[in-house]
Amino acid sequence: YTTSDLISALDCSDPAVPCKPLREPRAFWGVEGTVGWRIDSRWGAGGTLAWMQGRRTLTTGEERRVPLNEAPPLLLGMYIDYAPRSGWTNRLQVDYRAASDPFGASTAFGEGRVDSLLLAHFSTGFQVGPGQLQIGVRNLFDKKHYSIVAQAHNRGFNWIPEQGRRVTIAYEAKW
Repeated sequence: YTTSDLISALDCSDPAVPCKPLREPRAFWGVEGTVGWRIDSRWGAGGTLAWMQGRRTLTTGEERRVPLNEAPPLLLGMYIDYAPRSGWTNRLQVDYRAASDPFGASTAFGEGRVDSLLLAHFSTGFQVGPGQLQIGVRNLFDKKHYSIVAQAHNRGFNWIPEQGRRVTIAYEAKW
């Protein structure tokens, strides 16, 4: 839980003019958590949870929810690890974002609906020489999706899709 009498934000409600600095009282509250469990020498599982909400007091005195780009909807992550042998690890991870539409049919800036999303990721790591080679695939099924900010801002110019499937290769050496 946190509050501020004069938090800094931007008012971008009029797309024809630059964003204006905004100072207003706000309060935020939420929960974050992480859990991990080593089942045995080969298997592990875990997850994360993040939930947050907030209220803002407008200059008129009216209280409203903060926009979803400042207090996003429920986010959950779950993973399972498998190490078939020493020096080799694999992880399958699923990330979920809940839908949220607290402002109904509002077309105001920052009050857009955020759609639910389910993404899967996979990574594997091998011991190679003095380090580890990591190969990963994010957004495994190449799901087209949009960021929370793009959806919450409620403006057509922000609707640029996030990255699709992304393959990464990295080598980490310790000395």
